[in-house]
Amino acid sequence: MDEINKIIEENLETEKNQTEKTEKTKEQKKLSPKTKDIMRKVIIIVLVIMLVVSVGYIGDYFYKGYRNKSRNEDYKNQFYLTPTSTDAQETGSPISFVDLYMKNQDLVGWVKINGTKTDNPVVQGRSDVPGYYEYLYKAFDGSYSQYGTIFAHYKNTFDGSLSNNTVLYGHHMINGTMFGDLEKMRKVEFLRQYNLVEFTPRYESFTDTWKVFAVIISDSTDTPNIPKEGPYAYMVTDFPSDYNFMKFVKEAYQRSMIKTPAQDIVPGDEILTLSTCIYDFKGARLLVMARKLRPGESKEMDTSKITYNSEVVYPPAYYARKGGTKRAVKEYTFEEYLKEFPQK
Repeated sequence: MDEINKIIEENLETEKNQTEKTEKTKEQKKLSPKTKDIMRKVIIIVLVIMLVVSVGYIGDYFYKGYRNKSRNEDYKNQFYLTPTSTDAQETGSPISFVDLYMKNQDLVGWVKINGTKTDNPVVQGRSDVPGYYEYLYKAFDGSYSQYGTIFAHYKNTFDGSLSNNTVLYGHHMINGTMFGDLEKMRKVEFLRQYNLVEFTPRYESFTDTWKVFAVIISDSTDTPNIPKEGPYAYMVTDFPSDYNFMKFVKEAYQRSMIKTPAQDIVPGDEILTLSTCIYDFKGARLLVMARKLRPGESKEMDTSKITYNSEVVYPPAYYARKGGTKRAVKEYTFEEYLKEFPQK
């Protein structure tokens, strides 16, 4: 009995010691007022630093936007001329590339889209190769710029005539500049009001007008785990035959989200492709394609015929991200071409 009491007393003593030890540990973990004050000050300092950095970043973004806009306004003042009485019979506005070309010999033209903030010089990098584009982050004056400069595909020609397909690239800036406003053209309501693009190569004296005929979502990458049909080769600038040109055009019609009266292209027409990033899926690109106005053709378009394409063909990555009825491009055969355009 004494041994049992002794064991009980030892257990009670052990529990008491453990309790005292636990209480002592809790006391040690309690922060002193001085330590708490130091921690509070550190947290405040960190928050202030984060605020300053954030304000600085936002301020820098808006400053760069202002600087880019200011520079471009200067370029516009040098590009557009005051119309004279003799210019009234021309379909375009009088322009001059002289002053701008003196600043940068990579200048190849000017692009403007009504209803958007796009109204910029166009360059062509001399050292461009696949995967490297000189003006992606280079301003017209040669300085670094996150806005870059709108630039033409390195295979395009500007030697007094244009390629079959002139391809221009520009950043999708969130403030709408460069090609940031091209997204608006995904809407029929916008296109019914603004369906013309002005792209003028540097050898012209008056602006050239182009009618929008397609608005396309394309995939620029090989998306893992998604069957790939082969990317739409919108970067092709010249075609070996009229049939290849028309095959390219017919595929554009099928891939376009929008139908317009300008989907009346024939061999010999010149087309323009504007390309920018969008975020429907990784590697997505938005393409706006236009046909050059033919001699004597009116700029007017029957806007009631601008409608959504209910049978649009999207790339596989689009369906994988957003669902919908998958469609495939119907190939335009040589027999169909001959029937539509009989050979003389």
